[in-house]
Amino acid sequence: MKSPWQRFRYRTTKTWMRKPIVWMRHCGLDINDVYLAEYPRGGSTWLRFMLVEIMTRDAAGFLNVSKTIPELGMHGNVPSVLPGGGRLIKTHEIWRPDYRRVVYLVRDLRDTLFSMYACDEGFGWLDYFSNGQGMEGYLETFLKGETSRFGSWQDNVTSFLDSPPAESGDMLVIRYEDMRKDTEGTLVQILNFLGFPVDLGIIRQAIENNTLERMRVKEDAAKQNPDQIKKGTLLRNHGKKNFVGSAPLGGWRERLDPEQILLIDQYAGDVLQRLGYPLGRDVLDAKKREPSLQAR
Repeated sequence: MKSPWQRFRYRTTKTWMRKPIVWMRHCGLDINDVYLAEYPRGGSTWLRFMLVEIMTRDAAGFLNVSKTIPELGMHGNVPSVLPGGGRLIKTHEIWRPDYRRVVYLVRDLRDTLFSMYACDEGFGWLDYFSNGQGMEGYLETFLKGETSRFGSWQDNVTSFLDSPPAESGDMLVIRYEDMRKDTEGTLVQILNFLGFPVDLGIIRQAIENNTLERMRVKEDAAKQNPDQIKKGTLLRNHGKKNFVGSAPLGGWRERLDPEQILLIDQYAGDVLQRLGYPLGRDVLDAKKREPSLQAR
């Protein structure tokens, strides 16, 4: 369980006090920068590892990934990696006018939910967000955007889908599920959008070097090196918790009960449909029809 001081610090991120912090984190941006945006736990760590190997030809690790494709606020002395002199910068913030060109990585809210749940449990926030009631107490808090300083999943996604870059063609939307199914094709799509040369041999090597199993080995090795967990790297403040998750696809179908599935539809069903994800009620209806289909 988090200390009273830690809980106080979190609560301040939901007030006006966060505005100057966000403003400072956006200082030093350049018109040529491109943003890799996502709601937390959307899969950008895996994507960044592969892109770093493709763009630098070096093996990706937790330290050089942060120095090549930095998180917003850590971009100050990072060199450009893109044609035209821009940097590729990761952000979880809702869309802002600074974000002129964007790769937006989105993951099904319902799988994101379980990844965030596991993350908050590992950090000791679960009881605070769920009032000690596990998923039953956590779900609606998550849907209201109260478990993250970046708001709700649906508000974050909508801010990008309705942004000027989306209208002008300066935004590429990538579904995490599609990246898992066709990783090579997705990387080619992203590199073309960034104007970066495509070399299929290098892409395939980067994919092979950054499987889930190999990234877990990299994480275990990195945690033995103090330089890998200092401020500014992906592993800062993660301690013994695993940063690389199991990332199952569609696990929510068996783990959520019907009431929870329909509650998610109420909060975010229109956004899920907009992205091509099935509504929960349609999944439930299909399950109800299965016995009759099997009887035939």
